[in-house]
Amino acid sequence: MNANVEFADSDGVIIGDKPLCLPAGIYRLRFDDWETVNYFNRQPKVVCRFTVCTEGEWFGAKLARWYNVKALVGRARMRGRFKVAWGQDLAREYLPLVGTVPRKDGIALSRLKPLLLEGVIETVTSDRRQRALHPSLHYSVIRQIRLSRDVTQT
Repeated sequence: MNANVEFADSDGVIIGDKPLCLPAGIYRLRFDDWETVNYFNRQPKVVCRFTVCTEGEWFGAKLARWYNVKALVGRARMRGRFKVAWGQDLAREYLPLVGTVPRKDGIALSRLKPLLLEGVIETVTSDRRQRALHPSLHYSVIRQIRLSRDVTQT
């Protein structure tokens, strides 16, 4: 943020990028990378980053899918290690994508890189307390990841 910002008719500045708000639907996605984080220094999560590959206005848009995990292995970082339970969303979505049961001691998210995926994209219109958000604050989230049905995966 520029320290010399002029506040002509305001007392504050909104910082950061405005979240993307794609129309709800199913989009082709490419898996880019992941990182491990401790959300609010408390809840361990894995953040998977995707790029929209569906042709059109939103081609190249970047979206993230946040997954709860049981614990992080080591510190939070890019391509960090983690522990996930069989019943958590990350395990439930990962296993059908790779088609094999991983070793008990490992999930290799890098195996998603060559796959063309489909993501169910929804628009968030209310906050965590179910209060309606102003339309300019709506944003998109990935609710589910699955293999793209109309492409042969290699």
